[in-house]
Amino acid sequence: MNEPATEPKSPDPEIISYLHMRKFVGWLALALPVLTSAGYMLLGVEHWQVLDSISEYYYTFMRDVFVGTLCMVGLFLYAYKGYNSWENKVFNFAALLCVFIAFYGMDPKGYTGNFPHMFNGHILIAHHGYFEYIHLGCASILFVTLGYVSNCLFTKSDETENPQLGKKRTHKKIQRNAIYHVCGWLIWISLLAYV
Repeated sequence: MNEPATEPKSPDPEIISYLHMRKFVGWLALALPVLTSAGYMLLGVEHWQVLDSISEYYYTFMRDVFVGTLCMVGLFLYAYKGYNSWENKVFNFAALLCVFIAFYGMDPKGYTGNFPHMFNGHILIAHHGYFEYIHLGCASILFVTLGYVSNCLFTKSDETENPQLGKKRTHKKIQRNAIYHVCGWLIWISLLAYV
């Protein structure tokens, strides 16, 4: 006797929003250098100029975009839940680093551009000598962490976690893992090149 046809199961809304959130935070992080650079190039005092470091935009009128985007990325990383408590701790740690990077600006003395918030050569944003160390230290640790996430956490699968399940990696999973490894190594190599 034939089984009655069943309706295809619709995806769980929580899974959809979770996947959308994961994509959104990725696109947001990728958009940060584009938004700050494009805004400064088009609307800044020095037209068509791009600053040497994304952190330098903290001392321009694009500061709100820089700080706001980093805070949003930090919020999403905190809300993102991994598959176990270790992954949650890694994402929460990365979220904290984003907030520190956003609120502790780099040393403005190295920036030779026109500060819109200057009065007689003095920067009107509070800055202390140790801000630079916090900023650079947190940024370095964040890049190391993101490389670790891309190389080690995102490449996990049921097969590596639970060999007893007998599940094999699909062709798409193998392709995604290759992309994750490339991205992870690019993050680490870029950090080494900057140092």
